[in-house]
Amino acid sequence: MGRVVLSGVQSSGKSTLLEDMKKDVGEMTIFEEIVRTLIKSGIKINKEADHYSQCEILKAHYRNSLLSGEFISDRGAIDAFVYGTWSYLQGEFTYEEHKEQEKIFLGCLPGYTHHYYLPIEFDAVKDGVRDTDEVYRIELERIYYMTY
Repeated sequence: MGRVVLSGVQSSGKSTLLEDMKKDVGEMTIFEEIVRTLIKSGIKINKEADHYSQCEILKAHYRNSLLSGEFISDRGAIDAFVYGTWSYLQGEFTYEEHKEQEKIFLGCLPGYTHHYYLPIEFDAVKDGVRDTDEVYRIELERIYYMTY
């Protein structure tokens, strides 16, 4: 199957698709809830994310991209880079910070063999972590399209 990343804004169906795929992938490594795990260590996400948080998320994806063998990941470096780009466009990060994030993002890409983007098809579901602001989701989706 390869080294697969599922990307998209909140509530686009990534985790649901991954759950369905688990039945068919055998012993393949599954990376899920990477960001939710990092939140427990104090990382900020979405509109509240700072440069440190975005870099830590990107580094987690980078470490995963270096592992040998096949995997499927619920989110990847492109997600972190897109969210960081949104913050940069809002004036939250300097150009130098944005370029640092881009460097980590680009370092991850050779570690992926397949990258699937799930567009917005569903309303955002509140779960205490997701940002349900529809304008934010649409702005992120535009950045995804520009990044691909």
